[in-house]
Amino acid sequence: MSDHLPVLKVRLFGGFSASYGEIPVSFGRNTTTKAMKLLQILLYHGDTGISRDKLLDELYGREELADAANNLRVTAHRLKKIIVDAGLPSHDYINIKKGIYRWDAPMPTEVDAHQFKVLSKDVQTCTDKVKKLALLKKICLMYRGEFLPELSGDEWVLVESVQYKNIYSESLQELCKLLIERGDYEETLRFCEPACQLYPFDEWQSVRIDCYMALNRYKDAVQEYENTAKLFFEELGIRPSEHMMQQFEQMSSRLNYKPQELGDIKERLKEDDIRGGAFYCSLPSFRDTYRLVSRIMEVSNEKTKEEISP
Repeated sequence: MSDHLPVLKVRLFGGFSASYGEIPVSFGRNTTTKAMKLLQILLYHGDTGISRDKLLDELYGREELADAANNLRVTAHRLKKIIVDAGLPSHDYINIKKGIYRWDAPMPTEVDAHQFKVLSKDVQTCTDKVKKLALLKKICLMYRGEFLPELSGDEWVLVESVQYKNIYSESLQELCKLLIERGDYEETLRFCEPACQLYPFDEWQSVRIDCYMALNRYKDAVQEYENTAKLFFEELGIRPSEHMMQQFEQMSSRLNYKPQELGDIKERLKEDDIRGGAFYCSLPSFRDTYRLVSRIMEVSNEKTKEEISP
């Protein structure tokens, strides 16, 4: 390996990509071919390597092949050509010794998943809050999506993906706790935003609602809840957790409405797009509407009784 060559940086979170120095490396559009799968497996296992039997299983799995070992040799040969054609220095790249396949490049190679694991271990042993905060930020910023999503159908990728998601979720939870303790609500909002996009049903929106309320941005908090409640109802047919409903009641009670003309109020209450059919509203809104209508009916019934009484 030559330290004088640019670093090959590999990203496995949120999709497979690589850059050689500052130049993006294109291995072709299709990242799910056998050759590209082999490349990603070798990069992921790095210096440790992977046994031939395990490699055959991860590449071919349940495929019935007359000679899987020969297929692997052909795939490895094809991969070496793909790597050089992509613009990387001419080299063998695949080291095979005693049945172990290893990535062997002439340049330093950095893989985000490897760095991610190192950082997560550093966090566990770190006792300094300031240093821990910096480490947690690095972890959360490094996680840009699921581990190798294009290969999510492969069993080994699925297993690794679950582990990485758990590390990310635990790290983000701890980061939010530390940031909120410091009163850094705006930064907490920023770090939670990607989590809400990646995992909208894990209720990271609840943390954002807490931050909005701490910043006295109650309208933003209500909007966050309404969007989440609508998403849960339309996609899963369920309502948000009891905790989020309690948040809704809390922030609703703190909203201050300025006096307005009756005409302005009517105009703001009009639907932008009037359509027939069922009317969607969140459970807390439905509950309040039900109580209001019930009381109106009670008053109406009392007036009716008074009118018909002799």
